[in-house]
Amino acid sequence: AVFLAITHWILAVWASGSNSTTFDEVAHIAGGMGQVLHGDYRLNPENGVLPQMIAASAMVAGGVKFPDVSDPSTPEGVSWLHSDAWELGYRTLYQAGNDPAY
Repeated sequence: AVFLAITHWILAVWASGSNSTTFDEVAHIAGGMGQVLHGDYRLNPENGVLPQMIAASAMVAGGVKFPDVSDPSTPEGVSWLHSDAWELGYRTLYQAGNDPAY
């Protein structure tokens, strides 16, 4: 059992470097980042606050940037006003300077 657990861990770490996010992780990330950085719980509240805040706290500590949502005339500000966790999560991962491919 220990061998299988170690093998699974090695494969998971190895694969995580080349695989993309699952379909719903972007909304969870935006929800957690909104909770940690802004104290706002509107984004993705149905998933549970604590898991999102734990993940987002680690991301904030690691330097992950959240889009500037202070200007309602920008796409990010509009997404924030409409509580669009999917759009903000996408922008967090791929357009806020966090994508290592760029």
